Amino acid sequence: MSTFLDLLYDEAPLTAFDEHLAQRETGADEAEAARLRTEYDVALRLRDLMSRMRSREAELSALYETASDLTAIRDVDTILAAIVRRARQLLHCDMTYLSLNDEGDGASYMKVTDGALTREFQTLRLPLGTGLLGLVAQTGAAYFTEDYAADERFVHQGYIDEAVAGEQIRAILGVPLVLDGVVIGALLAVHRSVRRFPQSEVSLLTSFAAHAVVALENARLFAELDEANRSLTRHTEAVDAAALAHDRLTDLLIGGGGVAEVAEVLSGVLGGAVSVWAPTGELLAGEDAGPDRPDASPAVAGAVADAVASGRSVATGSGLVAAALARTEHVATWSCAATSRSTSRVVVRSSAGRWSPHWCCSSPARSPTPRSASVASCSPTCWSPTPPRGSGCATA
Repeated sequence: MSTFLDLLYDEAPLTAFDEHLAQRETGADEAEAARLRTEYDVALRLRDLMSRMRSREAELSALYETASDLTAIRDVDTILAAIVRRARQLLHCDMTYLSLNDEGDGASYMKVTDGALTREFQTLRLPLGTGLLGLVAQTGAAYFTEDYAADERFVHQGYIDEAVAGEQIRAILGVPLVLDGVVIGALLAVHRSVRRFPQSEVSLLTSFAAHAVVALENARLFAELDEANRSLTRHTEAVDAAALAHDRLTDLLIGGGGVAEVAEVLSGVLGGAVSVWAPTGELLAGEDAGPDRPDASPAVAGAVADAVASGRSVATGSGLVAAALARTEHVATWSCAATSRSTSRVVVRSSAGRWSPHWCCSSPARSPTPRSASVASCSPTCWSPTPPRGSGCATA
């Protein structure tokens, strides 16, 4: 005949223990029946303990797998969505949501939800200390309630209660998101029925929130690293382009090239059509720039005036214009049609009646990428092997 131990080993259902007790008690005297009852009680306690251990093991396994999955995600918005989705799966609840704190505004705003029914709830913003979410976000402690609407421990506000009622929310569990000792938000799980949250669920969501914060911070750092790499790549490309332009313009200068040759070289380097215009509006080199010609519109004419006054290139509606100056005299205007590569700034100065091209600062949309640190401020300092005296172009 089987024993209670055999039933435990076989993971038998509860009814099997009841049937076994009834069979053993048949014909047993009072002492034997009492001993069987004791064995039965111990077996049920062991069965309950084993069940809770298996449940905890499954939860920890799911938590570990979820944490591993989160660390593989680098996009911040994607990881936020994954956090609330996995939290909902772990706790088998009706809805989960995550808020982030805005210390300047003194509020915690809804960032992402999973299982929400209404648009109003998804855009909710709670003053710190208000409602269960606001209290968790302010204190950094976990809170839960069996029935939020009837719980007077929390500060209720009309618009918050209306949003909660619209979602049919009853039970809420909230845990803080803490990074380096600072509360940055809260993670909440809700049920649309009155129920308690056992300590195991509180511990599970708290542990998950800790993993989520690490994954979220890693994603933010990866995003910063990616942006730094992109910035470095842009910087390197700009330096290479500037070096190439410098070399080609220097060769052209040594060879005695004229305005047309300089315009042709710049067109190739910048990847845009470069044209040169006399202050009187006469085309000196290149093709007619159409909407970018200096006299095409008051806006372009104003950009040319700004270029003359500043000594730098100025963006127009569809490209750039730069002034060629002999000291302070405006001798020509350079126009470049915009392309993906034509954002570099160029100043071409004149000396002794001959064109002397000098490559100056870089993109107006990015940090300057000069050939040497001496022109890092992007002032009208130029690069030239030996600028002629009186040219107004300083040595870099």
